[in-house]
Amino acid sequence: MAAQLALRIPEAHTVTLGDEVNRLIEVGALETGALPHALQSGRITMGHFAEWRGRPLSVSERRRVEAYFRAVLRRRIVRGTDAIAGDARRRLVTRTIELDLVQAGWDPSRARLQAYEATGHTSGA
Repeated sequence: MAAQLALRIPEAHTVTLGDEVNRLIEVGALETGALPHALQSGRITMGHFAEWRGRPLSVSERRRVEAYFRAVLRRRIVRGTDAIAGDARRRLVTRTIELDLVQAGWDPSRARLQAYEATGHTSGA
């Protein structure tokens, strides 16, 4: 009788709602510079998807959570009247111009310079 060597297959890392929202808060704060708005967007997102707490999320659920979080954060930045939202809004506009130019075939450094010249701000990218 031959014995087979069986290697343990490691479990895939499961991502919970809390894990995903924490990641989004970190990324959102870095991208926008608006930590208070990213934190509030995280709280709103956790409340919206409360029924998903405590279980692993599928890939499609993670995409849905991310889309919702980003929409909430974007809305808070666009509508916000505080200085942090204003700074984030300027970065958002500048980054949008920069990305549009890159997608149109511009060199990224040239697009960054053009976006800065158009807005007077850097995108933070």
